[in-house]
Amino acid sequence: MTASLVRSAPPAGPAAAAGAIDFERDMLVVRDIDLPDPAGDGPVSRFSDETWNLDPAGSAAAAYSSVYFGSTPAQFQDSLKRLVWCAVNVDTPMDDLSRRINVPPRLAIRSVVAFVYHSWRPFLKWLAEQHIASISEVDADDLIAYRAHVAQQPASAFSKDMCMGGLWRMWRYAPLLPLGDRLMRPPWEGADPDDFADWDSRRPRNSENRTLPIGPDTMGALLVWCMHFVDTFSDDILAAKQRWADMTAGARQQQRDSDRERWAEYLDGLRHSDQRLPGRTLPGGGTGLARRYLAATLDISLNTITRHRPDDIEIQVGAPLDVEMRGRIDGQQWAAAVDAYDVDVWVRRLATACTVVVSYLSGMRPGEVLALERGCCRRSDATDPLSGYEIDRDDSYEVRGKTFKVRDSSGSTVRGGAERGHPWFVISPVARAIDVMERLHDHTLLFPVAAFGTKSSRTTTRSAHTQDVNDNIKALIQWCNAAGVPGLPAIPPDPTGSITMRRFRRTLAWHIYRLPGGLIALGVQYGHVDLFQSERYGRRMYAGMSDVLEEHAHAFRGWLEDGYETLIAGGGVSGPSADRFVAAVKDYGAQFRGSVLTRRDAKRLLANPNLRVYNNADQFLACCYDESKALCHPDADRPARIDRSPDLLRCDPACGNIARTDAHMASLDAEIRDLEAEIASPATPEPMQVRLGQRRDRLLGIKDDHDRRRLTVAPEVLEVPEDFS
Repeated sequence: MTASLVRSAPPAGPAAAAGAIDFERDMLVVRDIDLPDPAGDGPVSRFSDETWNLDPAGSAAAAYSSVYFGSTPAQFQDSLKRLVWCAVNVDTPMDDLSRRINVPPRLAIRSVVAFVYHSWRPFLKWLAEQHIASISEVDADDLIAYRAHVAQQPASAFSKDMCMGGLWRMWRYAPLLPLGDRLMRPPWEGADPDDFADWDSRRPRNSENRTLPIGPDTMGALLVWCMHFVDTFSDDILAAKQRWADMTAGARQQQRDSDRERWAEYLDGLRHSDQRLPGRTLPGGGTGLARRYLAATLDISLNTITRHRPDDIEIQVGAPLDVEMRGRIDGQQWAAAVDAYDVDVWVRRLATACTVVVSYLSGMRPGEVLALERGCCRRSDATDPLSGYEIDRDDSYEVRGKTFKVRDSSGSTVRGGAERGHPWFVISPVARAIDVMERLHDHTLLFPVAAFGTKSSRTTTRSAHTQDVNDNIKALIQWCNAAGVPGLPAIPPDPTGSITMRRFRRTLAWHIYRLPGGLIALGVQYGHVDLFQSERYGRRMYAGMSDVLEEHAHAFRGWLEDGYETLIAGGGVSGPSADRFVAAVKDYGAQFRGSVLTRRDAKRLLANPNLRVYNNADQFLACCYDESKALCHPDADRPARIDRSPDLLRCDPACGNIARTDAHMASLDAEIRDLEAEIASPATPEPMQVRLGQRRDRLLGIKDDHDRRRLTVAPEVLEVPEDFS
């Protein structure tokens, strides 16, 4: 049973034991490293320090890693230090395990920090509340009581599993620790899982990545803004940054004879024209004189302005830099000017926008993005790695950098990461964002902490922390919505939570996964060895079945809405399933058009087999799916099911489910024009011209067939009567 009274204290100082590490007060927190340059990885921590800096055990691009021991109960502070030191420097002992454990012997630094704050320290605080004086006094009843305590907490099963996983590590490190710090074997280790199913922790896990994708409305609007920062605003912001740096570089403190006279002339001019002095907003609030701006503009000393500040002229916030604003949105300047004292703010916004563009459009993990270095991006070979076809060099780039999700031969995480075996293939917006970041600063790292305005005691040669970027994303969204720049959309809040770096990779995966061939594309871009890993990123089951159904319903609604708009405007439809397509569009218009699609409506839409119309833009067709007629499934004799869908990668031109609209033909015409231009190009080899000509002829045949068999529908057939209910 858990003790209710203070137990007898252990002997002063940890008792020595065979195999235990000899911990000394002045020993380095990170073993087997050369003392780093103080201007490099930050101060080197010693065992006696209250806060440990674990950055030397990681890399210059890793997230800041530190552990504060001051909030741990006093009697357990040294015990926790010894445990953390082992986790940082020593492999977890596993030789005497009776069962095979698929866990890395050496933890990543971020995992060590996570165990401290989410497992070890909460456990030690609980021991102190139970008046248990040392870890070695904990018995089986105490551990069972603590497990019951964790089970009652309002936390996820994942968090509770992490808490118990930390106790497993604490037990495994026992042989390396003094006798007073050794935890007994938890009673649930090797026991029947049914005996300890407090929170169903051993249930089969859904293998899907649990990070929720960002909603398309939010992500779309945010990406529009960030692209404008990169393409429209960046040159003006960079010019303002350089102008302000040039102006302040020659600032003088000492007064020259002509300074006072020039200052007096300037003030007299303001009085006669009834103008105000330029000012700035002070950090604590209020308005202050723009001393540096005035000194640089008038070429006078700062002391002159300070000593002869007038009392009869008001100060107005605003110190615009004389930089021509070249950026235009819909033909209009995006801003009148850049304020001198807002340059750092604009630099942070621009750096944040570049980070969003690179993160989202590349699919990199946050740590991989923040580890990129200057010169990482270059044009790629003009060959698609999937199809082998030539691709547009102007929109094909590769980015090389580090990956941190890599293990050594023992299964331990490689600290500091390793060069990725193959590059990330990206498009021109990513290359432009990287170019802007390289022009924004002169650091080796592409996303240094200095670019994000972080006030940190750490060296500025490190990359930004993910939390630094997340905070700046939040601030950027708030500014975008408050600025109201004409021509740019508001960024709606995401219903599933805050926008963070780790959600960009998941969001891109969701969109790629839905496209024909998306599973293979995910494996190539994300570097997954097997397709199962790609499926974990692409699926949405963890978001809840209702969310998945609603997204599918919105997809059907979008395709049916496009068909409705085409037909109501006098457009036509052809193909063996043209009649079913018209019926589906008419049914959709009567039941769902013009109304908010609730979850109940989504279920109704998906339950109607007549409305299951799939758009296949790559094949210039819509599939009015009827499984009994589908030629895309080799096992066509199987019983029909409403939840089955077509294989859009295997569309057969002879299938009876095909319908083609005028909108499809417009895309087909554009494809024909591109083919003819490529055929006519003298750079196209003759064998390729023959192949391209054959494809053009097939597309011309589809177009001729559409023109001959095209059906139109009178608008009144589709329109819903006013009294319809």
